[in-house]
Amino acid sequence: MSRKVILYILSLFISIISGLLFFGLGGYCIFIMNWSGGLWMNILNAVILLAIFTASVFVLHLSDLVRKKI
Repeated sequence: MSRKVILYILSLFISIISGLLFFGLGGYCIFIMNWSGGLWMNILNAVILLAIFTASVFVLHLSDLVRKKI
């Protein structure tokens, strides 16, 4: 397995764990609001999950580049 594949798997793992935390919070908010605005909470969770995944890929890729230069 190449380093890039390991990088993406690791970042996917990080984003899934943090996404589960956000989805858990979102589900709790939907339960409290009794489905009012529940769709927007799910859309917000999906956007947050995508942002965390992109950021973790970027950070891991950046640290890989720094390691190659050193």
